[in-house]
Amino acid sequence: SASGTSTVGNVSVTAFVAGGTGGAANAAGTRGNGGAAALSNAVSGSTSGTLTLLQRAVGGDGGTGGAASSSLTLADAAASKLNVTVEAWGGHDVSPASTSGTHGGSAMASLTLSSSLKGAVVAGNVFAQGGGLASAGAGAQTAVSTTASQATSAAMAVGSHASSTGLVQ
Repeated sequence: SASGTSTVGNVSVTAFVAGGTGGAANAAGTRGNGGAAALSNAVSGSTSGTLTLLQRAVGGDGGTGGAASSSLTLADAAASKLNVTVEAWGGHDVSPASTSGTHGGSAMASLTLSSSLKGAVVAGNVFAQGGGLASAGAGAQTAVSTTASQATSAAMAVGSHASSTGLVQ
């Protein structure tokens, strides 16, 4: 996990994990699978200024791409501005025998973000992109993203991205 603290300044903290790459192809062309990557509440911080947090999980590439999941729940009472991003990127299918992107790793990201400080600006972004066939740049096998905020705001989700921005009243 990663954490940062300041009594008055801005704080920026990043937590990152990546699954390992699958082994080289054997004589039959079969390659080892990419490793999974998961983070849950792995980044935190505190300040009275701006708190910027990034949590990213990336699945490894391989015969089957590794799955990635990243989830964060944060309730803050001190920061004047919260800017939080949660990302999950599934690994790619890089097997030489593959002809489709059906073996890309799945991705799931979620964020629950709130502030009890009156006047705080709260912004959350969530990205999830499943892996595909690396050589063709294929899209997601599975991608889910969600975000929630206690601030007065409207959340918008487009494809595998969701964001919410608001002001605590």
